[in-house]
Amino acid sequence: MDEAFKDIEELAKECKFSDCKHENEPWCRVRKAIEEGILDEKRLERYLRLKRETRFMESKQKRIMMVQQKNSINGKSKGYKRENHVRYEY
Repeated sequence: MDEAFKDIEELAKECKFSDCKHENEPWCRVRKAIEEGILDEKRLERYLRLKRETRFMESKQKRIMMVQQKNSINGKSKGYKRENHVRYEY
């Protein structure tokens, strides 16, 4: 993604704040580039959407790994065999 949007990544380095979201923050170099006609706003929208999707997928993958690790610690991995439970019929 960094290669595909290298121009935006370079502009973002010039933002005053390192956690700039490039939305409404003051001193955002990316927004200034849009105002100056250097950068197309639609391109920024695609970049921001892809960043959100990437964060979501990374978060989802992290949750999956945590559940797998927890299940492994609790003995619920695929190789774990449950004991036969006694079934009572009345």
